[in-house]
Amino acid sequence: MGKKCLNCDSELNDDVLFCPQCGQKANLHRISMHEILHELMHFFTHADKSFLNLLKLLVVKNGQVAREYLSGKRKKYFPPLNFFLLTATIFVFIATLTHPSRATVQDVLKSHPEISHIPTQAGRDHVTGIYLRSSAVGAFMSKYSNIVAMIATPMICFIYWIFYSRGRFTYVEHLVGCFYMVGFGNLIYACLITPLTMLIGREYALIAQSVFFVLQVIYNSVYYYHFINRRSSPALFKAIGVSVLAIAFWVFLTSSLIRLYIEKG
Repeated sequence: MGKKCLNCDSELNDDVLFCPQCGQKANLHRISMHEILHELMHFFTHADKSFLNLLKLLVVKNGQVAREYLSGKRKKYFPPLNFFLLTATIFVFIATLTHPSRATVQDVLKSHPEISHIPTQAGRDHVTGIYLRSSAVGAFMSKYSNIVAMIATPMICFIYWIFYSRGRFTYVEHLVGCFYMVGFGNLIYACLITPLTMLIGREYALIAQSVFFVLQVIYNSVYYYHFINRRSSPALFKAIGVSVLAIAFWVFLTSSLIRLYIEKG
């Protein structure tokens, strides 16, 4: 017995490479930039349960991933909550880079000179306030989109759980499935739709978002069809209907609250 594990203080033989108690390397050296970069690459590309491998599986196996994870294959896949939080972080980072800063009164008056033609000061203030609040909503959604996603996911999950409440999955297990599903959708939106909107111009943003909405409904439907694993035409149509309802419910709720804030303050 010549040394101790620096992690758990277990006694180690001189010839061991890893601690038998915690698995940490027996011989460590000072942290270097090379080691940090190596760990980062390992995090994203390690073959058995990497982030990138999970993305591939969420395309080719989609809902089967969550079903297998819940059935006991926990070591095989990147953890669902970790995946969801990581994609939310990426979403915030890209949204912050691509979204313009919050507008000021001067910005609004410069961008919308027609406001000056409104006859009353109260009218000009009202319209200016609408534009300011619209800008504030965009800034808020960019800065706190991770929080918005964390609020949205349990609500979307609740819709699925209601319609599949007689199945074998509990609400928490449905939530695991939604972590994978919603996280994947958020990542696609952040990495493809947000940059595309910047390239084609914000006046075409609604078109890009509508296309994404349709694709998201298709993906969520196929995902839940495989997650529930009831192979029949009625099961597929049910998955499509519930997916449309879940997304439409969230869009209606958020758009109503946003419109209320923008119009009424």
